[in-house]
Amino acid sequence: MPKNKRNVNILEIPQTIGKFADTAALSYLKKVTSADTHKPFATPQERNRELTKIHRTTILISALYGAVGVLLLYIPQYIFPDFFAGKSYKLPYLTLSVEISVLESIYGLVLVAIELWLLTMLDIKAVGHVAVVFGFPPKVPFNAYDTEGKELVYISLGKESKTYTEIGINPFQRMTKAGLLALLLVFRLKAFLSNLTMKLVVKRLLGRITIRAVVDLIALPIYAFWNAYAASVVFRKIKMRMLADELMRTTGKEYFSKLSANETLKSFIYDALEFIAISKKTYHATDYIYAKHLLTIFSINKKNEHFLREKFLEDLSQSDTKIRTEIGKILIIGFVLDGKIGTLEIRILKKLKNMQIITYDIQDIKEFTKKYASGMRFDDLFN
Repeated sequence: MPKNKRNVNILEIPQTIGKFADTAALSYLKKVTSADTHKPFATPQERNRELTKIHRTTILISALYGAVGVLLLYIPQYIFPDFFAGKSYKLPYLTLSVEISVLESIYGLVLVAIELWLLTMLDIKAVGHVAVVFGFPPKVPFNAYDTEGKELVYISLGKESKTYTEIGINPFQRMTKAGLLALLLVFRLKAFLSNLTMKLVVKRLLGRITIRAVVDLIALPIYAFWNAYAASVVFRKIKMRMLADELMRTTGKEYFSKLSANETLKSFIYDALEFIAISKKTYHATDYIYAKHLLTIFSINKKNEHFLREKFLEDLSQSDTKIRTEIGKILIIGFVLDGKIGTLEIRILKKLKNMQIITYDIQDIKEFTKKYASGMRFDDLFN
């Protein structure tokens, strides 16, 4: 199939974190995991209690960083207003003038840099603790697991792992670069945009009686919330990534190995993985783990680039019943492997149900997801 000019690879977009930062982050992750003294847990419930403790601690500290950052930004400006006074600058080639405080801008950038550094260290620490709860690293020299460690670092830094491109799967296969850049920009600026919108609303409602302190300190709960949310996202990603790896090394490996001799079923695997990625339109660490294990179990050679066949669902719906239902299970697991099932996934699953590719009701799939996210795997689905 010819290469689609509209294909977009998120890895083509310049990343803000360099190799030096990655190396430093990996070193810190090693330090965290080496110092962690967690022991194996007897039951999923015990492990979940420990994970909940790590989660709560991380989001509370993240929110605190956001709140304190806002206070440190504005309180000195209230105490020393003349020190942070701005000057009016005329924009070249325009009749407009803007008032800017150079000192305030520099001070704000320094605070942002410090907060980002603290949040990054906090996320790496949380990722390290969660990984150890799941038994990482095994009792072998740690340097043998640098590759695995880098994957965990990418999650903590919010970076997209290049490993997904090693298997040729591209979730943005049908998205334009302009659309992808717009999506990423909105996501990155969500805290700033939320704060700006809230300030405009307050000024609109209260008018001239609004004092500056009220408007400025509205940012405190907003940035605290987004910090906590971002930390929660990182926690979910690492938890589900470790659960997915555990699932595929145990129950999944045993189940899928029994199907690996079926060549017709095997011919649908790569397309099923690509279909899952395109449907989600994002990279998930769980998806890579899932794809890597499935390609290994079915002895499928990795491709540099894989394109979804145009009539994948139609071909699948017309295949043998066993092939259709087993690939249907693979699709179900792929959709819920990150521990949640949203409106988009439900809509696609309903379509698959109508095409008789899957035999499970949406409510059953929601129950599978709930059990899996609590550490109970997909035993019902595999059985």
